[in-house]
Formats: sequence, C-alpha cells, structure tokens
Amino acid sequence: MFGPMLFRSAILPLALAFLALAVDARAEAKARAAEFEKDIRPLLDTYCFGCHGGEKVKGDVNLEDYKTLLTVQRNPKLWSNVVDQLESADMPPEKAEKHPTDDERKRLAKWLEDNATRIDLSAIPKDPGRVTIRRLNRSEYNNTVRDLFGVDFRPGKNFPADGAGGGGFTNNADTLFLPPILMENYLEAAGSVLDQAFANDKLRARILFVEPSDTLSPEDAARKILVHFSSFAFRR
Repeated sequence: MFGPMLFRSAILPLALAFLALAVDARAEAKARAAEFEKDIRPLLDTYCFGCHGGEKVKGDVNLEDYKTLLTVQRNPKLWSNVVDQLESADMPPEKAEKHPTDDERKRLAKWLEDNATRIDLSAIPKDPGRVTIRRLNRSEYNNTVRDLFGVDFRPGKNFPADGAGGGGFTNNADTLFLPPILMENYLEAAGSVLDQAFANDKLRARILFVEPSDTLSPEDAARKILVHFSSFAFRR
C-alpha cells in the first residue's frame, strides 16, 4: 500500500513537473531560434556580412556561415568576441558604409550575450562516441565458466594479468587487450573445462543435453547446444 501511495503523492507529481520543464525548455528554444531568424540575422546581414561574409572575408571571420541559432551556439568563443567588438563600438569600423543605431547595437550585443552560450541540448545530434567491445577479465571469466558449466575450476588464474589502465579497475574495455598468448590460454582453458566437465556424468549430461540421432545430424545437435549456451553467455 505504501508503494502506490508514495508514487501518487511524490514521484508522479515530480515526474510531471520535470516533463513540464522539459516542454517549456523546448518551447523557449524554438522561440529563441525563431527570434534569431526574424530579428538578429537580418541585423548581422545589414551591418556585418559586408566584411565578414561571401568569398572574401576580413580577419578570416565569416559570420555568414552561421545561418541558425544552433550553429551560433556551437562557437561561443567567436560570438563572445563579436559581443566585445559591438560593445566597444570597434565594429563595424568607422569606414563602413552602414552603422547600427545605439539601440540596434545594444540589442544585438545583448541578444548574443544571452543566447550564444545557451545551448539547446535536445536539438544537438546525440553522439556518445564509440563503444568498445570488451572481453571478460580473469575474475569474470572464472565466474562465467562456473555458472555455465558447473565446474569447480578457475582457469583465469593462469591468464596474464588484466591491465587497469591507471584507474585501478580491471573491467575497463580500453585496457582489456587480447594478445596472442591470451588467445592460446583461452583455447587451452576450453579444453581443460570440458575435460573436467565430461569427467562428471551429471555435468556431461548438462552440457550435451542434445545428441545426434537418426533424425538429428551432429552439426544440428552442436548448433542447438551452442545456441542454448550462447543465450546465457551473450546476455546483451
């Protein structure tokens, strides 16, 4: 009774509150993006793109490439410099044909200062980076062999030491290499595990739960056994 009451009285309202905040944040991000398109980029077009746009740009700064708010937010350092130039009235230079009014200058600088570093994370493509396929460390290998085959055998004790990569953990995929000597150890351990398991009739029957017959070829029997054990070994 306590669980459902707690969910209704505390957890559910909190979840709904976070959902509302997320919706509000997305709506605000869309509004700021629309404001950039409607009000801010035209000011940049009028007063900045003449020198910092097109094929020949001054100072190797091409502001015309920043067509959306998201592209602006991806280079906050550049736009922070733009804000400094606007506030000090160094840009546009005196010789420029067009100059913004004081109100336009203040509005542009204020808007960029407020929005150039406020990133809408939901609009950025998610890229968590590569995921390293890792092998089992020695302890995990021992435990897996025990759970799968039921043998009282720890083959990992003869394996090379697992690298910790300076972090102190031996389950870091980037440090768990597979050198040739370890592959040889794996093959040797597999034979030792099966020898010990087959010496016990109960364990042998546990592993060879399917055997070839007149209607089942050796290959098909082996396939059934591999599929069965693989479903436990490769849980992901």
